[in-house]
Amino acid sequence: MMTTPHLDAVLDSLEEGVQVLSHDWRYEYVNAAAARQGRSRPEQLVGRTMLDCYPGIERTPMFATLVRCRDEKRAENLDNEFTYEDGSRAWFELRIRPYANGVVILSLDMTARKTDELRLEDAHREALRDLVTPVIRLHEGILLVPLVGALDDLRAAQMTERVLTQLGEENAKVVIFDVSGVPSLDTSVAHHLLETTAMVRLLGAKTILTGVAAATAKAMVHLGVDLATMRTTTRLEQGIELALADLGRRIVGGANR
Repeated sequence: MMTTPHLDAVLDSLEEGVQVLSHDWRYEYVNAAAARQGRSRPEQLVGRTMLDCYPGIERTPMFATLVRCRDEKRAENLDNEFTYEDGSRAWFELRIRPYANGVVILSLDMTARKTDELRLEDAHREALRDLVTPVIRLHEGILLVPLVGALDDLRAAQMTERVLTQLGEENAKVVIFDVSGVPSLDTSVAHHLLETTAMVRLLGAKTILTGVAAATAKAMVHLGVDLATMRTTTRLEQGIELALADLGRRIVGGANR
């Protein structure tokens, strides 16, 4: 691909990378931004094939897209994650366009934005885990674990750890698990609760499961989940009354005695 000094200067001033590859994946042109994105220089790329410059790239989904664009003469856009030799990663927005002798790739470095997005996603997940697995000292000897949202394996493990830790610290005798905020009490959630219940019993405490709706109870029976080892109630208030009874206390006129 022939260019002029003036055109080279214009293309090198762009923030977007510009790559022109021939039908056999040989670099015909690379502007300064594209070379920087690949941690290279234009003169190190032009005349060589992409496969020589980046061994293994032919096995990536991005390369499959390039082949499709070249062979089917159609344009495609994609976000691509690139891993450098040192293991670091970068993300690029790619716009791939076919031309008579191969493909043209326009690339914009979106690493900073993607890194911020991933950081926010991690912070959100961590905040959600903290939200869905609180362990509350409801009363002397009674802990309340209100579950909110989906309970995956990581949250379940975190819940169990917090319950067992606080059980010892508070010397609690009863743990109430309230599942009214769980959208679906499936077999996985039920088994996590059963495992935690077994651990709580080994530490000498009792458990109560509250917030079990009729539809949930039917679903559990249908799935063959045995909740017989757990006392269950439909409302949290009933669970609190049972817990107080276990401690030899009862609610009288709005106060417990």
